[in-house]
Amino acid sequence: MSIFFWRKKKDETAANVSAQQPEPAAPVEEPVQEEMPAEEPVQEEMPAEEPVPAEEPAVEEPAPVEEPAEEPAAEEEPVQDETPVEEPVPVEEPAEEPTAEEEPEEAPAEEPEPAEESVEEPAPVEEPAEEESAPAEEPVEEPVPVEEPEEEPAAEEEPEEAPAEEPEPAEESVEEPAPEEEPAPVPVQEVKPAPEPVREQSYVPPTPPVPPVQDDEEEEEDERPRRRGRAWLWIFLLLCVIGGSYYYGMTYSQTHFLENTYINGMDVSNMTAPEVEKILSQKAEGYELRIRFRDGEEEVIPGTAIGFKVKPDGSVDRILSSQDHKKWFMCFFRRTDGNVEQKTTYDPTRLDKAVTDLPELSKESMVKPVDAYIELNDKTFSIVPEVEGNWIAVGKVKAAAHEAVKSEGAEVDVVSLDAYKEPKVRAKDDDIVEKCAKYNKMLAGSITWDLPNGETLTVDADTTKNWLSVDKNGNYYRDEDLWEDNIEFWVDELARNVNTVGKDWNFHATNVGDITVSGGDYGYSVDKVTEREEVWDLLWDGETDERDPYFYQTQYTRGSGIGGTYIEANLSQQHVYIYIDGVMVCDTPCVSGNVSLGRGTPTGVYQILYKDTDTDLKGIPLGNGQYSYVSHVDYWMPFYSGCGFHDASWRSNFGGSIYRSDGSHGCINLPPSIAPTFYNYVRTGMPVVVFY
Repeated sequence: MSIFFWRKKKDETAANVSAQQPEPAAPVEEPVQEEMPAEEPVQEEMPAEEPVPAEEPAVEEPAPVEEPAEEPAAEEEPVQDETPVEEPVPVEEPAEEPTAEEEPEEAPAEEPEPAEESVEEPAPVEEPAEEESAPAEEPVEEPVPVEEPEEEPAAEEEPEEAPAEEPEPAEESVEEPAPEEEPAPVPVQEVKPAPEPVREQSYVPPTPPVPPVQDDEEEEEDERPRRRGRAWLWIFLLLCVIGGSYYYGMTYSQTHFLENTYINGMDVSNMTAPEVEKILSQKAEGYELRIRFRDGEEEVIPGTAIGFKVKPDGSVDRILSSQDHKKWFMCFFRRTDGNVEQKTTYDPTRLDKAVTDLPELSKESMVKPVDAYIELNDKTFSIVPEVEGNWIAVGKVKAAAHEAVKSEGAEVDVVSLDAYKEPKVRAKDDDIVEKCAKYNKMLAGSITWDLPNGETLTVDADTTKNWLSVDKNGNYYRDEDLWEDNIEFWVDELARNVNTVGKDWNFHATNVGDITVSGGDYGYSVDKVTEREEVWDLLWDGETDERDPYFYQTQYTRGSGIGGTYIEANLSQQHVYIYIDGVMVCDTPCVSGNVSLGRGTPTGVYQILYKDTDTDLKGIPLGNGQYSYVSHVDYWMPFYSGCGFHDASWRSNFGGSIYRSDGSHGCINLPPSIAPTFYNYVRTGMPVVVFY
């Protein structure tokens, strides 16, 4: 539509210019020759005219004449018309022929209207038309920005306009371009019968104008205002785009997260707060608590079973509101990270029940562990391995499950919790291994005593295997008191079999026959204290030993009886005999203790304690430091306390019944003549049998 208006204005201005020129023909040719360079600025104007669309309001004046539907066609028409503007150079070469320029000479013949007909001449009219119409036609040329498809339509219209300019009459050229360019020129064809009204109508497309002959300076001056206008228009549009974009981004950032925004490591760019909270809550919907047991067993408790859910606390909204809305554009150059502490809730009662209901935690399926222990098989100790069991402390698992759910943990490892009740003693533990080895070593030890009567007494594994104590769990151990009691029992048993001190002796008396003698301190006496200590260490260390017992005293002759070597004192006969290996070697009368004064010689079986010569025998100590008596003897052989054999030089008679009234203080007095021989036969330890 604008192109039609632009052409009309050019026709009007061309008419005015032709009226002012006295000789249209001659001067027109020269500017026509200069049209070639004049087209170059026209081509340069094309890019400068792109921003002109801001001046379209001036074009709206002829708009009511056109149908609104044709406006988009009008926008395309400038592209079609513009291309012929660039191509007038090849088109006008035939138009500049002298025949075409001489036609205006007929105008003076038609001069009822001076110079108006000359306006119809294309070449001379357009030069002044652009001078006057340039400022007015700027709004008409503003549609030129559609010039982008300029290259293709230009190639299409060139062949169409060439035949239109071949007929020189202006009227025909006016009719032909309209149907070629757009269907919009149809109303122009209806006005064609009347030539003058056609000039007045702005919608009649004239013959494509020949570019005016114009100086470069004038063209530059005309172009400057247009360029300034277009520049300011572009600046205005750019500011509008920038301002609108900034405002939109500022508004958008108030409800949406900016680009490069991450929450809890998740990209939330361009999301709203509800959308982010929904995604975060979806994580809670898929929550599962895995409980791992021994041997790779695993149970899963879904979050829905314990009422697990996310409870929004406004953290997402706070992060959204904390965005710098005024500097929203900075999001394209940096990353923003935010952390949201997702507060979750769950039902503790339901969690406890879910844990308790796990099959691995039911009492029916759990087996308590059993410690490794030592077992006695006959005479050998062995270790029975432990039983691991699968007993679990349910309380520990519940506590760990609560902690995991509170922290949104996904797993509870029962093994790492030490929730399994494990055996306290294992078969490979050093302590139980050492004990078992010790007990077996003990059983390997034994002790055998050689008894005086030729028999033996043995303590070995058959006995000691029962000396160990057993606790409530069946574990063997050495109870110190019990062990000592067993040792003492066997030492006492040894003494019972060996000791002969104080027992009744069967004795064959000289000239009397077999008699029984009681009392005395002769015989075997086991040293039980020493023996217990020895046996304790020997048996516990697993040693083997065969030996005689430890004695306080032994018999002079080994055996159960008195033997063949002894001293016989028959107090009834007041006579003493010495037998060596069953042979009497000495006999003598004697005087024993005074029975009337209660000093009778003690009876029983005794032994010679020691021998001495040239010594004083002393009585009871008195208060003045003296003794009740002091008697010097040459030979002294005691057998019991203060009683013994010695010579009695103060006596002249021995034997008979002297002992009844004039006996000794308890000793057995010997004649001095026999005393040396007697002394020589006596040996320390020789048994002494005293009887009545």
